Amino acid sequence: ARRAAATRVRILIQSSDLLVSRGHRVVELARRLSSKITVRLLAPDAEVPCGAFAAWDESGCWLLPDESEPAGALHVDDPVTARRLFQTFERLWSGSREDPELRILRL
Repeated sequence: ARRAAATRVRILIQSSDLLVSRGHRVVELARRLSSKITVRLLAPDAEVPCGAFAAWDESGCWLLPDESEPAGALHVDDPVTARRLFQTFERLWSGSREDPELRILRL
């Protein structure tokens, strides 16, 4: 995220309870690189079509259909699926909100 000026990482989560109580490196990194990495909460009524996913550059994606199973699928060159997931992410992002629990308290 630090190497390229235009790079932005956006992460949607269902709950921040475990991240805040146990601590997580991604949260700490997002706090330090707040202009590059943003973590937000899904809307409570959000309909997520699959378990978990990541999409990048509208060309590749990673899918984890069932969060309780460790088996997922990586699609390095699948622009159709990546675009579909990216559009889903954009829809979910537009309804998401910031979580005050993830902010850093500066004194």
